[in-house]
Amino acid sequence: MESKILKLTNILEEIASLLEAYNQQNWQEAVTAIKLRLQDSDTSALKDYLGYFRGMGSLNDITFYDTTKDGKRLFNKNNSQKYYSLSSRSFSLAKEIKQSIEKGSK
Repeated sequence: MESKILKLTNILEEIASLLEAYNQQNWQEAVTAIKLRLQDSDTSALKDYLGYFRGMGSLNDITFYDTTKDGKRLFNKNNSQKYYSLSSRSFSLAKEIKQSIEKGSK
């Protein structure tokens, strides 16, 4: 279980770095807080993190754009795809860990 949590916190660190690079400060801080809680063995953070994927304005809705010198916004396909891959992996892993914990407590 600890290795899965470590893997998840590493993915969360990558997500937080991407969010920070694209000025998504609120989400960057939220993801970093989840990572820190997990590192402190606070597994209730899993439920909170999974909740970040629900509804409008959620982690599912983030896309990355670069701004050109003339002010145009261009979709950054590479970083957006990287983010989608990381967020999908983190969601699946968080869900798996949470389910394992719930089964263990029954």
